[in-house]
Amino acid sequence: MDLQETLAKMTIKLNYAETKLSQLESCHCEKSCKVNGAVFRDKELWVEPENCRNCACKNGVVECRRILCPPANCSAGSLPVHVEGKCCKECRPKCIYMGKVLSEGQRALTKSCRECKNGMMVKVTESCPAVNCTESERILPENRCCNVCRGYDFCAEGHNCGENSLCKNWKTKAVCECKSGFTSTRGDLAYCEDIDECAAEMHYCHANTVCVNLPGSHRCDCIPGYIRVDDFSCTEHDECASGQHDCDENAICTNTIRGHSCTCKPGYVGNGTICLGGYHCECRSGFHDNGTYSLDGGSCIDINECATRTHTCWNDSACINLEGSFDCLCPTGPSCSGDCPHEGGLKRNGQVWTLKEDRCSVCSCKDGKIFCRRTACDCLNPNVDLFCCPECDSRVTSQCFHQSGHKVYRSGDNWTYSCQHCRCLNRYIRKGLNDKWMV
Repeated sequence: MDLQETLAKMTIKLNYAETKLSQLESCHCEKSCKVNGAVFRDKELWVEPENCRNCACKNGVVECRRILCPPANCSAGSLPVHVEGKCCKECRPKCIYMGKVLSEGQRALTKSCRECKNGMMVKVTESCPAVNCTESERILPENRCCNVCRGYDFCAEGHNCGENSLCKNWKTKAVCECKSGFTSTRGDLAYCEDIDECAAEMHYCHANTVCVNLPGSHRCDCIPGYIRVDDFSCTEHDECASGQHDCDENAICTNTIRGHSCTCKPGYVGNGTICLGGYHCECRSGFHDNGTYSLDGGSCIDINECATRTHTCWNDSACINLEGSFDCLCPTGPSCSGDCPHEGGLKRNGQVWTLKEDRCSVCSCKDGKIFCRRTACDCLNPNVDLFCCPECDSRVTSQCFHQSGHKVYRSGDNWTYSCQHCRCLNRYIRKGLNDKWMV
């Protein structure tokens, strides 16, 4: 087969394909509706008398609305009442009995039970069923002759509430109540129709949206070219997703109508553009910060009091540097009487005192050496210093919550959280990490 013949066959096939596509484009596919085995064409209407509804097929979707009943316009001697098998109320003669107006089917109890029928009160001879409750728990329903027990389900007997209303038990009778998003028709709560929140301007749709009415509710759709912020708002672009924001890395970016907002994550504080951790680190006494931070506590290094001459050893004693402290070795000499130099003064051998900068520490001088320790706590002593002895503080205001918020600790209690040692000190949590404290 030569090239010319191949091109001719391909041209025929292309022309055939174009013809088929043209036929498909001009074809109108009508969507029908199928209800209980019956098929209805698009825009076709029908009535469901058993449900008192008018229905229509709209682009393959069935939409039904309750039949809108005309005003009853009853005469002065009649009242509108529900009639079995009828969708709308009909006028029936009313009764006046002992000064009370009754409609067709309503009953009144005096010495005997009587019912309103065709404008006349007729005696009812049927007996009342037995009730399984005490006399004090019995109630007489409205317009009835037989008692029922308190809490009786009147709605279970059957009711005339429409599809957009709910039956509610109310004291001595059943009442109808419109569902949310629906309102009564002509003041009759048995018949409720949808509230068009869009037309009535009862919606919450903001700028850049279009209100779409729904049965019992509404929806806010974004105008083409806009993206959703929440159920009621749309914006031109998402600054958070595109990265066009100034939020801190420890903040949460939330897109808004005219921009965005920044909120610090839990555990951080700040204005959102700057978020700092909720604690800071301090070196313990005898250590200083080298300007860096590390989880293993390596950023705090020992202060060499001997090399920096910040010790309090006498001239004829030798300064020995210790981890976080120092010691003085006193050889024999006139200054080694056992007394201890302290803050430019002298403490006698055997003297005990409290540090000015730390009221919770007690120091003593022994043989030229100063020994300091934490104050012993006697929780039975009513004058115990609660600042130094938080474990003796039983006040509720001094308790601490666990980081999870599900457990309470007393002041002075210790626990472990995220590889850290925690202690409750008068309602504040202090975290220990090697040589560092995080407050």
